[in-house]
Amino acid sequence: MEGVLLTTADYWEKATGDRVKCLLCPHECTIGLDKKGICGVRTNYKGVLYSLTYGLAVSGHADPIEKKPLYHFHPGTDVYSFGSLGCNLKCSFCQNWSISQKDVPAVDEMFISRYRREPKEAAQEVFDSGCAGVAWTYNEPTIWMEFARDTSKIVKSKGLYSVFVTNGFMNPRPLKDIAPYLDAMNVDVKSFSKGFYHDLCKAKLEPVKRTCELAVKLGIHLEITTLVITDTNDNMEEIKKLCEWVRDSLGPSTVMHFSRYHPDYKFTKPPTPPKTLHKAAKMAKKVGLDHVYIGNMYDEKFLHSYCQKCKKVVVERGPMHVRDNRLKKGKCPHCGSSVMKKY
Repeated sequence: MEGVLLTTADYWEKATGDRVKCLLCPHECTIGLDKKGICGVRTNYKGVLYSLTYGLAVSGHADPIEKKPLYHFHPGTDVYSFGSLGCNLKCSFCQNWSISQKDVPAVDEMFISRYRREPKEAAQEVFDSGCAGVAWTYNEPTIWMEFARDTSKIVKSKGLYSVFVTNGFMNPRPLKDIAPYLDAMNVDVKSFSKGFYHDLCKAKLEPVKRTCELAVKLGIHLEITTLVITDTNDNMEEIKKLCEWVRDSLGPSTVMHFSRYHPDYKFTKPPTPPKTLHKAAKMAKKVGLDHVYIGNMYDEKFLHSYCQKCKKVVVERGPMHVRDNRLKKGKCPHCGSSVMKKY
């Protein structure tokens, strides 16, 4: 392991012999000496589990919060986004595959000096940016949970927010540990099909559902995104079941985003037809979801936020930014109804 940056990981236990069992995500990989887990960033070195990406932020810059996408959480603010390498899912259609599916290289001193940050340094970077908070995004934040937790704790102490953009494939304990320092999550529910998760993501659906349901119980603001892929997860009966689960298990006010797929990584299906996104959004509204949006394509009808009582626009958006936030402390300026809690 010479030349590799190692930080002792949390969430693991000893297994038979020199092997270790990682407890961070539902894969619960049993890892032999000098081997890595499925995520590619947690390794067994001399019988101890280490993180290879603690503090290894290969991207860090300001984004609009709408890019995450989080539409009902501090609309119009900027968030400082950190991303690293690796992922615990292997989605063949991944649209961030250049970092999420990349192995962690053996790093030299120059690489470390360029990308390595201690939590205090990362937090100071957020403060200096003038952003309203920090986002753990681009690759899967779960797999550098320790760094996200340690940095978010500092960021939160100064009154700023912290958000996860995640696939939701994590175990309950890590989520409970970071919950006091985590304000919002956008969970990418890939599909409502167990077969889809098994075949195309090398994962399972049920743990993702469990994460979403636990986030609600923990008081974390939650929004759901589904990337609708042509002839793959665009069946309206399946989308209906997804929306019914959101309504019944997460609540009808849970924000639902449908994003347009474009060919990337190993997938060559054609881009999602706009009419498919419209059908999905209309299905979600028919099922009873209050707030439904369409992403990766411009459609003002499913871009603005509306008051559910008087149906008037309360947040007017352009692509990934807010043009006019008309809310008054989260309430509709026209009828006074509550629209957003995190305004």
